[in-house]
Amino acid sequence: MQKINQKYLPMMNKFLTKLLLTILGAIFFITFIWYRFIRERLPKDIPFNLTEYGCLILIYICCLYLFIIIMLILTFNVKYSKLNVIVDMIYKPLKILDESFKKNAFIAYYHEKFIKILSTSNISYSKIYYFFNILPRLPLIIILGLDTFYFHHLENIYKIILIGLLIFFYKYFIYTLKYAKELYILKLEFITNKIQTNYNINPNDDSDSFLYVRDFIDIQTNSIFYNQHKYTAYPLPTSSYLLLFRGKKTTIKQMQTEHNRLLDIIVPISVHLEEFDLRHNFNSKIKYIKIGIFSIYLICWSYILLVSLPFLPADSFQWLWIIQDYEDPFTSILNINKLYIITYDN
Repeated sequence: MQKINQKYLPMMNKFLTKLLLTILGAIFFITFIWYRFIRERLPKDIPFNLTEYGCLILIYICCLYLFIIIMLILTFNVKYSKLNVIVDMIYKPLKILDESFKKNAFIAYYHEKFIKILSTSNISYSKIYYFFNILPRLPLIIILGLDTFYFHHLENIYKIILIGLLIFFYKYFIYTLKYAKELYILKLEFITNKIQTNYNINPNDDSDSFLYVRDFIDIQTNSIFYNQHKYTAYPLPTSSYLLLFRGKKTTIKQMQTEHNRLLDIIVPISVHLEEFDLRHNFNSKIKYIKIGIFSIYLICWSYILLVSLPFLPADSFQWLWIIQDYEDPFTSILNINKLYIITYDN
């Protein structure tokens, strides 16, 4: 019985961990949607009657926009930084929730159909990006600027806050493409040993190369996107996958049907993501537009913080400066020794 329990203990721990992360993800998601888009916000006069909590929130908002602007100016990519580890830890519950949602049998069917349609479609990412990620921000920053500097009263910005859902949907769309690419790559790796291709590092060498799945996907993506050239792909099935066809009259081409189906989904999605990454993470025009947008956000919230600071109660944050006097640990020892000496003398 004990051996059985030990056998299933890792599975139970994995299940409970995933369940806990799913619940946390649901809580985070509902909380975000509620506080960001649904809950009623009361109009606020500027300057604010600040509390310690409100002051910390404003400082956090200003630091966040300043950090984004610095990242854009330095063309700093979070993907290649240690900060990515922290970001992944924060978003892990939401990713687990999304994964549980997409693995549902009903959702998975339509999700795969959606990905197949995208993989065969010509997508204009510039139009999608401007429509979902730039245009929605324009009324938001205009109204925020008017509320801040003209009306000195935050109210109108709350009336159009739902426009921000377009930005949320855009980010989720890109995440869905990245999730789909990774999902189908894992499926392909499970049934593929290597991929035989006519790609070769040495252009004078006519022999074929044998590449791992991920290496081939990267090379094929770059070749299609930058050179409009497609290398041949001849997937070599794993031994475990070949066992499924033992005793059946099946040709190699028939065995590779699933491999080719997955490649036909993965490569176009990978090309779409490469275009997105190049056009919108390294495009100078879009970078300057982003810097301008987030600079306006920073100016507005910094102004609100500065004019509201005089209304912060005088005794705020005093707890940061209070230094408690702790008794020196050696003092008690000296007092005990003195008491012992006095007692001994008597």
